[in-house]
Amino acid sequence: MKKSLLAFVFGILFLLSAPALYAQDIVGEANKVKAALSSEQALANAAAANKLSGQLRQRAIQTFNQTKQMSRKMKGYLAFPEYLHPALRKGKTTELFAPTDPYRLYPYAPDGLRWSNVPLYMATKNNLEIRQLLQQAKDRLQVLAAMSSAGVLDGAFLEDVPPVGEEIPWLIEQIPADTQYLLLGEEHYYESIKSSVANTLALLRQQMPQREIILFTEFLPNTYTTSRGIKIPKNTDPSIKEFEKLHSEFTTSDGITYMTKVVFQAEELEIPIVGLEPTYVGYTDGKFNARLYDLETETSFRESLWATPEGIRLRNRDWLRTIQNYRRRHPKALFVVYAGAGHLGYDMPYSVGEALVEKGKTFMVEFVKTKRRHDGNVFLPDGQHVLHCATKDLARLMGFDVRIVIGK
Repeated sequence: MKKSLLAFVFGILFLLSAPALYAQDIVGEANKVKAALSSEQALANAAAANKLSGQLRQRAIQTFNQTKQMSRKMKGYLAFPEYLHPALRKGKTTELFAPTDPYRLYPYAPDGLRWSNVPLYMATKNNLEIRQLLQQAKDRLQVLAAMSSAGVLDGAFLEDVPPVGEEIPWLIEQIPADTQYLLLGEEHYYESIKSSVANTLALLRQQMPQREIILFTEFLPNTYTTSRGIKIPKNTDPSIKEFEKLHSEFTTSDGITYMTKVVFQAEELEIPIVGLEPTYVGYTDGKFNARLYDLETETSFRESLWATPEGIRLRNRDWLRTIQNYRRRHPKALFVVYAGAGHLGYDMPYSVGEALVEKGKTFMVEFVKTKRRHDGNVFLPDGQHVLHCATKDLARLMGFDVRIVIGK
């Protein structure tokens, strides 16, 4: 009797436990299938990436050579702008990490786009774009040549220029009070230009004591903003390290690299600062180098793809998104945009300045160290330390409203 009772009890327990055991088996099998599918998907993704890399490598070489041939046909007529460089990326690329999905850069790219083959994709697109940009540069110079022949350029620049050393106080008086976007474009790496930009901010605040002013800049990542004091966690974000390398000419405070004079001036004036540069630039710069070809000298050199027209297009696109997001929240503020002149000049490819002309009233100031920016514009007069375009239409052709040559 006891044995039969025990058997009955064990039988009941087995029946009760069977569903649980059966469910565990189903889950286990499901996990195995999921792992197998995941493995197959990983292999498929890798195959797609390898296939795309091979195709892009061939396409980059092809477009590189075609663009060089096209430029030779134009040589002699066109003074080539210095930013038009065909790019060539050869050899294998290693997998890179960036916090942004590469399809955010190229939503319509083929399957298999990874950060490892984005440089090949960029090089190919860059070379294709340069053909159109060469034609645009030629068309622009033809317009200026016709204007020069007709005598239109004789009164192109206003004569009310200041003496050397008094450019910034004079500049503040030229900025219309209803300006919405003040664009300060610099020739990089000159401390005297940074001092001039800082001085511009100080005098601008004096001129507009009650107006909300926000400073946007290329020289800080878009991961944060600040109104007083820039707090960057040291050695925690790779993009910060890359920014320190990119802008190593800036001095250091408390172990953190700043674009010192401009940022400290903005902090003192309590002007909020907004970084513009996408973090993927900081993560990948130095790993996205390629062989670029100088169309003017027909020589090659190595440079970052972020400095090519295609790299600038991607960066400027994200800068504009940031600026417009803030504009919705600050409709009446004066936005001061401080960056390289190659990003802001009205005549530059994919220009932030030209895009903002369609959004509101702009005033573009170009700070340079040389008498002529190497943009292929042979119609800019030499020997003048300040050029002030007489009309907005002319400014958009020349690239700036005011250009100031900064001394030592």
